[in-house]
Amino acid sequence: MATIKPASLLIVYFLIALHGCPGLDYLGKKDFVSEKSQNELREQMPELGVQAAIAIGAFNRRVRLPLVEKTEWVQKPFRVAQTWNLYRDGPGRVNRLEILVDGELVHRTADSDHSWLTPQLRSRRIRPMVESTARKRNSKNWRGLSRYIAEQAREDFPEAESIEIRAKQVRFTGGEERVRHRIVMAAPDWEAELQ
Repeated sequence: MATIKPASLLIVYFLIALHGCPGLDYLGKKDFVSEKSQNELREQMPELGVQAAIAIGAFNRRVRLPLVEKTEWVQKPFRVAQTWNLYRDGPGRVNRLEILVDGELVHRTADSDHSWLTPQLRSRRIRPMVESTARKRNSKNWRGLSRYIAEQAREDFPEAESIEIRAKQVRFTGGEERVRHRIVMAAPDWEAELQ
């Protein structure tokens, strides 16, 4: 009985180390395998570093990743997923939600100049609906979010004739924003239409 606790802790620490390797999480199954990728490494570092990177990549491919795939299920019931994602280069894309009332921009995610309804949309209960609507065209909550925004807009802008909610995406480093989808509502029925 006295050996069960230390053995359990040893297994837990092993799994944490296996799943939570911050540097190795960025390596895939094909890193440092091809001659091209090895030559690119040689341009960046001395030969000793290249050999170390190749050995670490091989260890990751042959030992760590197969073990991770076989033991990943352990994380889910305990809600302890070891995804570090330290954003070494920033996220790939940024999603934004814009709200236009009669064609005038009144809200844009993370924009202090267009902050109508920001405190409400950033609240911890509504924020997941906003984020999923900005990310996915057919999110579960787009109708409810649209109804809420329409009710608030009709209170704050009683003369309003139309409301448009736009989900935009832009590369993290900048560039041209593109509209992923839109939700349009117009008086008198204010029926939300996904476009």
